[in-house]
Amino acid sequence: MKDELDRLRDEVLGLFPRIEAKLGADLSAEQREPLRRGRAALADSSYLVLTVGEFKRGKSSLLNALIEQELFPVDPDVATSTVCTLRWGETPQAQVYFLPGEGEAPPPPKTIGLDEIPRYASEQGRVLDDLPVAQIDITAPIEQLKSGLVLVDTPGVGSINPEHTAATSSFLPEADALLFVASAVQALSTVELSFLARAYEVCPIVLTAVTMIDLAADPDEVIAQTRDKIADLTQLPADEVDLVGVSARRKREGLKNQDQARIQESGLPALAERLWTGLVASCAVARLSRAVDVLEAVTADGEAPLQNEKAGLADDQALNDLDEELKAAQARAQEVRANAPRRSRMLADDLEERSRPVRRKLELTFEEVSGDFKQAIENRAVLAEPDAAVNRLVRQMVEARAVADRDLTKVVDEVTARFSEELSIRLTGLGGETDGSPIKISVPHVTMPSRKFASFRTVWGGATAAGAAGLVAGGLLAFVFPPAAVAIGPFVAGPLIGGLLGQLAGVVGGMGQAKTQKQERDDAERRRVLRDHVLPKVDSIRRASMDDLSQRLRDESKTLVREIEEQLALTASSLEESRARLQQARARTAAGNAARLRQVEHRLEDYDEIYQVLAEMRHRIEGLELTGGLR
Repeated sequence: MKDELDRLRDEVLGLFPRIEAKLGADLSAEQREPLRRGRAALADSSYLVLTVGEFKRGKSSLLNALIEQELFPVDPDVATSTVCTLRWGETPQAQVYFLPGEGEAPPPPKTIGLDEIPRYASEQGRVLDDLPVAQIDITAPIEQLKSGLVLVDTPGVGSINPEHTAATSSFLPEADALLFVASAVQALSTVELSFLARAYEVCPIVLTAVTMIDLAADPDEVIAQTRDKIADLTQLPADEVDLVGVSARRKREGLKNQDQARIQESGLPALAERLWTGLVASCAVARLSRAVDVLEAVTADGEAPLQNEKAGLADDQALNDLDEELKAAQARAQEVRANAPRRSRMLADDLEERSRPVRRKLELTFEEVSGDFKQAIENRAVLAEPDAAVNRLVRQMVEARAVADRDLTKVVDEVTARFSEELSIRLTGLGGETDGSPIKISVPHVTMPSRKFASFRTVWGGATAAGAAGLVAGGLLAFVFPPAAVAIGPFVAGPLIGGLLGQLAGVVGGMGQAKTQKQERDDAERRRVLRDHVLPKVDSIRRASMDDLSQRLRDESKTLVREIEEQLALTASSLEESRARLQQARARTAAGNAARLRQVEHRLEDYDEIYQVLAEMRHRIEGLELTGGLR
């Protein structure tokens, strides 16, 4: 299998220079750029596997069990707060990349030993003067990673810290595959389902690992329920949801006691087979298919002026009709480009106007959860267990952010569709007839960028800009409390939330010892502590969330405008080339045009040969047997 993939990859790489040379002068400099990017993407033999899930779901433990090394911090009171990548390398070491200060250049990266990773990868490990960490890149001589897989351990997507979710999500469009980590002892949350829905749209390969199956009363039932939830969410048949139940604890026990049966019971060998073998194959096939897509699209762009010229050379009437159509299209394209600044403002204004209900809804939700919290702490039973009230508050805020992001994505999609329709270059004579023969007109259709792959890339741009918004949001819940994670029933708090819960638990515990105080006074003091410590942070999170949505809108506008301009430039170039060919046809004699028509038809035969080669290549790629591969 691997040998066949390697052969196909080499062949497709060879097609890029061959097709570029074959198309020759038919391609403009702008049209050659996708070829350069497409070949570079295929030449990269690394495959990014993004490991995601809600915080404290056992992602780091799972990765350590897979590679059979303790590289990622897994202390019960420690949660990953920084993106960590792991790839093969002869020298075991790590590079720490730091966030820049406001208006400053990023500090130089720092090389550290593997034993120092917990200090920089978690909130709890950092010391007072440590700079904020952007990312940690780890290399180690792990045999399974020689295939090119790069494992990415991420912060939890459900942490109240927006920077954590942003850091995780910013990797998603670049990922070749997604390893989603759920828990057998906690049902999939709203936040997890929301993230999974977007992930299935953006990432071509998704595998779910259900951890802690050793703690479930009926692991088979839990796995079946999780599979059904994902199937309902994605509208996939249940048997197409790739899911494995695993237990890192069983794997560790099996390795320690050299018990192969225990290792098999852990489910890790099945997951490892999917990752180390099937995943590489699946990623390689997906990347080969994308490369062929690029070659076909560029070939079609080069062919368009030739097809127009062929239609115009049929006779004088066809030449005149086609020239009029192209002239109108060219005028339309010029008008659109000339009004680009105005349209950019219109797009930004439209996004702003349509997003107001989303932002207002988020504001109201924060007001409601804050009001609910104030009302709840009037209850003496709640005051006896304040951590439960804070737990509920945290989840409400996380889910509010997830809903707002989902609603805003729908707004952007709707605005995108409308502008795509308005900016289309229509040809009124398309499909018309002259002397009984249809006029074939070829022109690149102006569309907005594909939302399936473009939107998520920009959705998180504002929050991951390493600027004030992300950094401010990142510290909202750290405030003055000592960082610690506190287990609250089935809920295990993340590092920042743990600081809040831990402090509250400590305050309440200390007050509980003052038995001489009257109950009413004790309750009043508890309320004061909760109000003073919690409510200001809720307001800070609300402001940060609103700022994040505003930044997202600005980034969406900039990205869409830029891609519109690029596509309009390509359309204008194609139309100009088509009209230039028709003007040359007007200057020739009838015999000259007849000779030129034969040349064009011969040249189009070259394009037919290219399409045939690409069709055969696609057939070979689609025909590969992906034994053990993913969807």
